[in-house]
Amino acid sequence: ISYGGLGRLYLKHNPPDIKLARQYLEKDLDCSIKIGDVGGQILMHSQLGYCDLLEGRYDDAVIQYQKSYNLSESNVSKAYALVGLLEASIKLENLKKSIEIGNEIHEFMDNKSIPSDCLVNLSNVLEQLDGMKNIDWINELKSRLEIILNQN
Repeated sequence: ISYGGLGRLYLKHNPPDIKLARQYLEKDLDCSIKIGDVGGQILMHSQLGYCDLLEGRYDDAVIQYQKSYNLSESNVSKAYALVGLLEASIKLENLKKSIEIGNEIHEFMDNKSIPSDCLVNLSNVLEQLDGMKNIDWINELKSRLEIILNQN
C-alpha cells in the first residue's frame, strides 16, 4: 500500500482523520514529484484539496485543485479537479469563478464523458446551490446532470 493509499484510508474513517491523511498524502506527493510521477501528483493534489475542503480552507483547496487540473492530461482527472474547484469556489462565495467553472463543466459534459462517481459528487455540490435557483447555468447544469444520472 502506498502513502497515498494510507491517506485515503484515513479520509474514509468516520470521522476522517484529516491530519494523518494529510501527512500521508503529502509524503506521497513528495515521492511523486521526486520520481516524476505526474499521475500521482494529480491525485495527491486533488486529495489534498479535499482535505482543505473538509477543514474549511477553501483558498487552499482552490490552489490544490487548480494544480491537479493544470497537470491533468486525462478527462477523468480534469473532471474531478473541476468539481473540486466548483465546490471550493461556491464555499468562497466567488460567483464569478463558480460561473466560469460551471461553464467549463457544461463544455466538459458536451464533449467528454465524466465518471459516474464524479457525477454524484457534482450532484452533491449542486445541492449546495438550491438557494440560487434563478441562475441559469445552475438550472441548466442540474437538469443535464439529472438526465445523465437517470441514464446510468
